[in-house]
Order: sequence, then structure tokens, then C-alpha cells
Amino acid sequence: MHVNEIHVSVLNRTLFNLNVLLLQTELLELFHNGKRKKFFDVWIENLTKGVRENDSVAQKLEFYLNIYFAVYPMKFAKGQVIN
Repeated sequence: MHVNEIHVSVLNRTLFNLNVLLLQTELLELFHNGKRKKFFDVWIENLTKGVRENDSVAQKLEFYLNIYFAVYPMKFAKGQVIN
């Protein structure tokens, strides 16, 4: 492997890691702000259909995410006291 090929490989991994970090940051921000529709738009755009349909961990996570977003308006209502 030539030096240039090594640099390109390192650069590609760095860009991939940066993209993953940006995606994680976006998803966490949407999650914490209760932005269900946008969260799942990004989720579906970045998780393949095969993973969403066949991976039991992804299915469980998506199930619990739906519960979180269903409860979010009640738990984090702005300007309202909810018992």
C-alpha cells in the first residue's frame, strides 16, 4: 500500500466517523426535543429496511422509541403541571 493510499483510507474513515457523529448528534437532539416525525424520518433514511425488519435489537429499540415519543407530550408538557 502506498503512502497516498494510506492517507486516502485514513481520510475516508475520518469522514465516515464524522458523518456518524453528526447523525448521532442530530438524532439525540431530535429525541431530547420530542421531535418524533423528524426523528423517524432521519431514522428511516439511515437504517436500511432490512435492519429495521430483521434485526431484533433494532425492532425493540424502535418499539421503545415509539413509547418514548407517545409519552413525551405528557411528561414534558411546557407550561403545564401534569401529575
